[in-house]
Amino acid sequence: PLILFSASNDETRPGLSGVNFLSNDELVIVSTDGFRLSLIKTKKEMKFPSMLIPADFLRELLQYIKEAGETLFSYSEKEKVVSFKIEEDEFFSRLIDEDFPPFEKVIPSEKKTTIKLEKEDFLRNIKLISVFARELSNVVILETDEKGVTIYAKNTGEDDNKTVQDAQVEGEKQRIAFNFKFLQEFLVTTKGKTVTIEVLRSDAPVVFKVDSNPDFLHIIMPVRVQ
Repeated sequence: PLILFSASNDETRPGLSGVNFLSNDELVIVSTDGFRLSLIKTKKEMKFPSMLIPADFLRELLQYIKEAGETLFSYSEKEKVVSFKIEEDEFFSRLIDEDFPPFEKVIPSEKKTTIKLEKEDFLRNIKLISVFARELSNVVILETDEKGVTIYAKNTGEDDNKTVQDAQVEGEKQRIAFNFKFLQEFLVTTKGKTVTIEVLRSDAPVVFKVDSNPDFLHIIMPVRVQ
């Protein structure tokens, strides 16, 4: 679930509609739809080549894995097919024969601001402001100061349509705009008590992390606003 929600549903872009399994010294699993990216690193339990598996197949497979015990995995390099055996059932999928985008270039190597806040409070505030944002291109703005983070919909201009959330803010003041749907889906999908947001500048990819999983990171591209 931490990876699947970021994969594209656009069938005309097959390279983005899969989950990339990058096998090196460790296993890196990553997905992106061009606007956001999810990545998780884990220990490699077995030797297999890098591959791009359709996200729709993995979503369906996940429903069976949740209710099952042991899952067996196999791969045919000649046929470019993966198979999963769950109890008495076996599932097959052909791999996506496309290049996955060079996602490493999207991950910022530096930051100028770090924001740490309570995840459930953040989700509640995003849902609150989204009522106004739906009428204004779905854009919400996060603005930091020494008090915390002010969250408001684009161009509302009314104090009643703003909310301030306590947060630990280190570094420069920032004003960043997002599609609220991307923020909300990230917060609903992930677990944990706190979210850490790392910002370089308002037009650069923004990194989101959760305290419950140090090996996971999520990136959302901000929206440009005047």
